[in-house]
Amino acid sequence: MRWLSLGNGELEVNLDSHGQIVCFYYPYVGQENQTSGNTNRIGFCHAGRFTWVDSCECDMGYLDDLMIGQTRLVLEPFEITFTDFVDDHEPLITRIISLKNYSNVKQDIRVFMHHNFSLFDNDVGDTGVFDPEHHAIVHYKGLRCVLAKLVDESGRGFDQYAVGKKTADVEGNIVQGTYLDAEDCSLSGNPIEQGFVDSVISIGLDVEPNSTAKLYYWLLAGKSVERVTSKARELVPSKAESDFSFIRSYWSKWLSRVGSPNLPPSVLRLYRRSLTVISSQCGRNGSIVASTDYSIERVSHDTYNYVWPRDAAYIANAMDMAGYPEYSLRLFEFASKVMERDGYFLQKYNSNGTLASSWHPWVSKYEGYLPIQEDETALMVWCLCEHYFTYGDIEKIARHYHHMVKPASSFLMHFMDKGLPRPSYDLWEERFGVHIHTVAAVHAALKLTSRLAQEVGDTGYANECSDAADALYKATLEKMVYDGRFVRRLYLDDGQLKPDLTVDSAMLAPMLLGMVDVYSPVAKKSAEAVTSKLATGMGGFARYEDDWYMRTTKSGPGNPWVITTLWVAQYKILCGSAQDKLEAMRLIGWCSEHALSTGVLPEQFDLASGKPTSVAPLTWSHAELVRTVQLYLGNRPACVR
Repeated sequence: MRWLSLGNGELEVNLDSHGQIVCFYYPYVGQENQTSGNTNRIGFCHAGRFTWVDSCECDMGYLDDLMIGQTRLVLEPFEITFTDFVDDHEPLITRIISLKNYSNVKQDIRVFMHHNFSLFDNDVGDTGVFDPEHHAIVHYKGLRCVLAKLVDESGRGFDQYAVGKKTADVEGNIVQGTYLDAEDCSLSGNPIEQGFVDSVISIGLDVEPNSTAKLYYWLLAGKSVERVTSKARELVPSKAESDFSFIRSYWSKWLSRVGSPNLPPSVLRLYRRSLTVISSQCGRNGSIVASTDYSIERVSHDTYNYVWPRDAAYIANAMDMAGYPEYSLRLFEFASKVMERDGYFLQKYNSNGTLASSWHPWVSKYEGYLPIQEDETALMVWCLCEHYFTYGDIEKIARHYHHMVKPASSFLMHFMDKGLPRPSYDLWEERFGVHIHTVAAVHAALKLTSRLAQEVGDTGYANECSDAADALYKATLEKMVYDGRFVRRLYLDDGQLKPDLTVDSAMLAPMLLGMVDVYSPVAKKSAEAVTSKLATGMGGFARYEDDWYMRTTKSGPGNPWVITTLWVAQYKILCGSAQDKLEAMRLIGWCSEHALSTGVLPEQFDLASGKPTSVAPLTWSHAELVRTVQLYLGNRPACVR
């Protein structure tokens, strides 16, 4: 779990539940975690007693829902507040540390800041060094460098430091290191080390009775030692204060697009924070990462730190609906560069646009097989068309129409067999077959492409897409409806397509993507199956019957997910009655109640304990929150107008 995410599209920083930096992504959001997920510890020494911050009770949150983190803790007789923000254009995080002495006598305190970097996300060949000229610690390896600086209000720098080696257990957890040198409240002064390295800096100060003192701490990333040290002299208290004022105004202005919608206060807060969290997960190059939570790496030796075209399309659509079109426009640039020559997307990509890890084989016994999840290609087309029908910015979309929409929609029309899409992998990345979510996504993509083609005068292609969508609609009702409801998928058995009757929340996709009317008998029966079979004891909805992922109890259908719960809410809103809208708001409120205290939404909740599990934040969870709120406020996507 990551409790706060802060970023500017080049540097992205995640904090744990005690305000300690645990992820430091540079120069791409979600790629190259320069800490490898290890904790950069914070410690204090007062009255000869040392305390790590993770033994203190902390209160954390986003300041006024802005991309500014605040962590408050009490260490008698001090109240300590960290105010954290990432610069708007430099790969720089600033931490303003306020130490309030609420006693009636002068008190001394020493603050320790630990640096636990593994540059290039590996533990070989790092150097940590004290730089006396700039009074800073520099960690470097090739083209990756991080400079750390700590000063008081007068500009006086840290008065203790130590650089040394660290060791890890077989799972990669740091078990010994230079941070232990801090526990006697004094650092050794060792100036350099190479290999598997960590460092600590410390500054002591006296705080007058009933007064507040401040410290200023920076981490500046760069691609050379010269680059980061050349900026070191600029890191002074006045800069930190002016930067804070600017960043607060910047993000206040950014959030002002939200306005004052008629929403319950808790829902409005979560909506605003969702926009902030989504922005933190987006790269300047157009990448949109599923999650920058690195904690799952210890379990699976992989992460969610990738660009899935499906997730990215839903997320960009959420930002479009909320009035932030710049995110989708950047995504389309990214997507047009990574799309395969034949017009489809592969499973996922790294944030720099290279092909990411995958478990889809490149060989198969099935004719026409591709290692893809076809809904990802369809949803990228759908997202671009939705963007155009929201903003009408043909001057920005025309190029993508020719270079992405037409090749991708042409692929969708030709990747067919007997009226249905050829088998591919599902949105849950678990099964092979013809999936109802994929079918609905392809239908939406072709219908909207037809409308877009008509708008730009490509009449012949518009008719071709419309005819293909109509044929797909007919084949779906003929072959993917059983006992009056949609089936989750058709799977291959001895060369024959057979129905999988497992109830799956993805059965809502034909309604949510406009393939069938919400009032149609098949829609009603499909939704009834989802809401009756996938309801969990704690209030949300599972993905599908007997979902095993992250499950710790045999009772119930599986863990409730934020995404699937909000899909039910979206269906209720589309149904349109006052009672349906009340139920939808109840489900939105359920997500708000179960979010982390900082407003961060996870992927899912453990059904046994009710606690968040898997990764947090999950960007798609926040996107569905935004999309659901926008739908509630009357903003309908083009596919369901």
